[in-house]
Amino acid sequence: MPTIACSITDALSEVRTSYGVFLQPDKMLRKIEERIARWTRIPVEHGEQFYFLRYEEGQQYQPHHDYFHEHLPGMERYLGKAGQRTATVLLYLHTPEEGGETIFPHTAKKVPAKRGSSSARSLSRVTDAARVRACC
Repeated sequence: MPTIACSITDALSEVRTSYGVFLQPDKMLRKIEERIARWTRIPVEHGEQFYFLRYEEGQQYQPHHDYFHEHLPGMERYLGKAGQRTATVLLYLHTPEEGGETIFPHTAKKVPAKRGSSSARSLSRVTDAARVRACC
């Protein structure tokens, strides 16, 4: 079972059943970061380390908020130099036979998982509802 960011230590996730790993920075990832920065107009320095997710049949990431709960102890290790998340960028490396979409429940927006496509979502601090998303 994957771990998720929580207070002082990571915890096993009951809502994320995918597999994930942080990717080590290299030249190729730096070029991707630069393209994302131009596209989103958010400086590379405000980004996080790439996190690669893999979903097998039946795995999912239930609705969740794409931000860190700043008031919880230990969150500074996730906030780091970049600070609180202001956007989420998804890059799709595979087109599944079915499913795989990312759903933003409160806006009824569905982003299909299609190899070579990407999606960016601004995270407004006005309402938590706009930040909820789920992966299936």
